[in-house]
Amino acid sequence: MKKSRFTDAQILAILKQGESGVSVADLCREHGISNATYYNWRSKYGGMDASPFISIRPMRRKKAFGPFSPAGSTACQRANRRHGVRVFRA
Repeated sequence: MKKSRFTDAQILAILKQGESGVSVADLCREHGISNATYYNWRSKYGGMDASPFISIRPMRRKKAFGPFSPAGSTACQRANRRHGVRVFRA
């Protein structure tokens, strides 16, 4: 999976600027993203605050590896704790 140039907090900040009335063209030019990227982010993250991202990131990682997810390994659990990532298991 390709690593994003923007963190979740940066994406939220860009979307909040767009909601506050800044034109999409100006916003995209300022941050170096395309209009399509902005609208993709808005469809995916629109209306969220920072708290849902705690559970979205581990879910994305799990989906990327499918049934062979390393999320259950001890080393991965230690790394998650060290970096403040919360992994919710069903």
